[in-house]
This record gives sequence, C-alpha cells and structure tokens, in this order.
Amino acid sequence: GDYAFANCKSIESFDFSYVVEIDDSVFLNCSKLTKAEFSDELKSIGCHAFENTGLKKVVIPSGTVLKCCLSGEYEHGDDTGAFKDFYAQFKNCKNLKTVIFEDKTTSKFTIPHFTFEGCTALKKVYLPEDTKITIGPRAFKNCTSLTRVYGSENIVEIGDAAFSYCKSLKEITLGKNLKTVGEKAFLGCTKLARVNLESTKTAPTFGRKAFSATADGIKFVADKAIAKKVKTNLKNTATKNAKVYSVSYSKV
Repeated sequence: GDYAFANCKSIESFDFSYVVEIDDSVFLNCSKLTKAEFSDELKSIGCHAFENTGLKKVVIPSGTVLKCCLSGEYEHGDDTGAFKDFYAQFKNCKNLKTVIFEDKTTSKFTIPHFTFEGCTALKKVYLPEDTKITIGPRAFKNCTSLTRVYGSENIVEIGDAAFSYCKSLKEITLGKNLKTVGEKAFLGCTKLARVNLESTKTAPTFGRKAFSATADGIKFVADKAIAKKVKTNLKNTATKNAKVYSVSYSKV
C-alpha cells in the first residue's frame, strides 16, 4: 500500500518474489535499497514508488504498468515544473546505471512523466521490441550520463523536455513511426551530434527549441522522401548550424 516503507532509510534488501502490485511512494527515500528483482507477475508500480532509492539496475517485466497517482491519465504539461509529478517512479535514483524494459505483449507502451528524471548515473536504457513507445515529458531529463538508448527506433512520440540535459548522449535513431518531438525535448544535450530519422513517408514535427543547445553543426540523416520537410521543420528548434543529409532508408 501507499507509503508502506517510505523513509525507512536502513532497508537494504526486499524480497519481491510474490509482490504483484507496488503502490504510490512505497519505498520513497529508502536510500540504502540497492536491488529490486521484480516478479514476472508484477502488475503495476505506483508513482514515486522508488524515488530517491539506491537502486543500481532496474528490469521492468513485460506486463508491468507505470501508474499515475490520479485515477485518470494525466497528459499535459511542459518542462517548467508547473504541475505536480504524477509518476516519477524512479526519479532521482542517483546510483541507477541500467534500465531494461522487457519486450511488451501489448502494441503500445508509455514511459510516463518524470519516470527517470535526475538519474544522473544512468548510462544505458533498453526499450522493448515490436512496441510503439511514447516517452512522456521529462522522463529522462537530467540523466547526464546517458549514452545509449537501445530500441529508440520504436519511439512514436517524445514529450516536452523528455531527454533535456542528457549531456552524454551523442547519437539517437528515431524510426519510421515517429510523429512528434516535443518542446525542448533534447535541450542542452551538448554532445548530441547526429539524429537518424528513418521514416520514409512522413517527417516528424519538432516543438519549439527541441534541439536547442545541442552540438554545433548537428547532423540530421533523413530519408530523401522527407529530407526537405525535415529541414523546414527544424526552423523553430534553435539548432546551431544544423545540417540535413539525404539517404535512402528504404534500400538499407
């Protein structure tokens, strides 16, 4: 239940073998909790459930949902902090280095608002295969060590400030089903030098300052069918000396 072990700062381990639901803020601020091996039967993880814990690695089972604190879905907001963190399951886990989402049995999956915001040691994220993925606002904001997002070609939507200030991210590949990249989505990703856009039909829309303060001369490698439109869509993104390269992904 909610807050069951919150602020129990001496908890070092917990047996999750028979746990099927983890409600809101259950392990909030349990800073010595370094390991959590979830059962395949785990149905849901509530908001703030593991915020400020010492977890080093997280594997999310295929049937697990990241729940909202509210009864309904909360979809709106931006990077200003003007609304409450209604998800934030693993926010500010400073020791977290690896996140693995096991392959999903559903066709759609969302990593919601603030889920991993402030996980400054996070280096690698493995997204599920054969699933259309939505990345919520600020989901990976300030993950300053993030270098690789495996399965990023399955992303269909990137929310506002979703990857902002991921200062170690150098390259990302976005697949054929990508529709939108939100405002300030990659703001402050100072090493981001290449974005591969694999769509062969529709150019994704880019929000205001989506690629602001990325690497000077950032390269966008797009299919020749959408390259011209990509160049047009980049006009409000505050990129510095952005270059669009045309290739033929349909032949790759």
